[in-house]
Amino acid sequence: MARIADPEKMENIKRAVMECVIEYGYAGVSTALICEKAGVSPGYLYRYYKSKEELVQELVDTEMQAIIKKFILDIESSNTLYEAGGKTIRRLFMRANVEPMAARFAASVVMDFKIPAEEKKIILKWL
Repeated sequence: MARIADPEKMENIKRAVMECVIEYGYAGVSTALICEKAGVSPGYLYRYYKSKEELVQELVDTEMQAIIKKFILDIESSNTLYEAGGKTIRRLFMRANVEPMAARFAASVVMDFKIPAEEKKIILKWL
């Protein structure tokens, strides 16, 4: 039988990952800390994710896919690449105003120099 994830718990996990990475940096985050902050058991988390790397990767992938999809729409609705770039930059700044935690998380991942080079390469494969 397939496991059905509780949407609220999954959202709590994702929020906890962002908060922990912002507060402690990538290297300072453990799955135990994520579980504690999200209010879930380690067993629950490990049913859906193998590691913190997988959690962070999913969040980064989701964000990058959304940015790319909207950028393509901006290109299609613009007369120049310059115009499309301007629309995308405005959209990113507006999103940072609406969802500051997501923006801080992205900045934390990009700027965390303690992430081993190979892990950072995997996590930031979209950039």
